Amino acid sequence: MDRRALLLYLQNVRDLEVVRARLVRRWRAYLLRVNGERYIAEDILEPWNEVDERYFRNCERAAGILGEFYSMDLLAEPCRNLASVVYIYDHMSKTRATLEETLLHERTENDLQELKYGMDRIFNRLDGIVYVTRCTREENRARVEWNIRQNGQMLKQLESMARNSQEAAQYARLADGYSRANVYFSLAEVWR
Repeated sequence: MDRRALLLYLQNVRDLEVVRARLVRRWRAYLLRVNGERYIAEDILEPWNEVDERYFRNCERAAGILGEFYSMDLLAEPCRNLASVVYIYDHMSKTRATLEETLLHERTENDLQELKYGMDRIFNRLDGIVYVTRCTREENRARVEWNIRQNGQMLKQLESMARNSQEAAQYARLADGYSRANVYFSLAEVWR
C-alpha cells in the first residue's frame, strides 16, 4: 500500500478512535449525571431518552466505521485500540519507517512497558516483603528482649526463693535445736 494512503487510513482510524472514546466518555459522564438527577426529577425522563439514543447512535456509527476500517486487516488485532493507533500514526508521520517497522517498534515499546510494569510490580512486592521482614524481625527482637527480661526476673525470683528456702531450713534447724534444748532443760529440772 502507498505510504500516503496508509497514513490517511491511520489518520482516519485514529480520529474515529478518538471520537468514539470521547463519545463513550461523554455518554458515561452524562449517564452518571442523569442517573444522579433522575432520582430528583422523574418527570423529565423523555428528553433524556432522546439524548441517550443520540449518544448511542453516534457511538454505534463510529464503531461501525471503525469495524469497516479494521476489517481491511491492515492492523493486527492487538493494535486495534486508541493508544496503539495514535502511536503508530505519530511514529509513521514523523519518521520514514514502514508499517512493519513501526509495528515492530510499537510491539517492542509495548513489551518494554509491560516488562517495566511487571518489574515495578515485582519490586513493589519485594519492598513489601522487605518491610514485612523488617517488621517481623523487630517484633521478634522485641519479644526476645522481653523474654530475656522476664527470664532474668524469674531467675532473680527463683534465687530469692532459694535463699528464702535456705533461710527457712536454717530457721527450722534452729527451732528444732531450741525445742530440743528446752525439752532437755525442762527434763533436767524435773530430775533435780
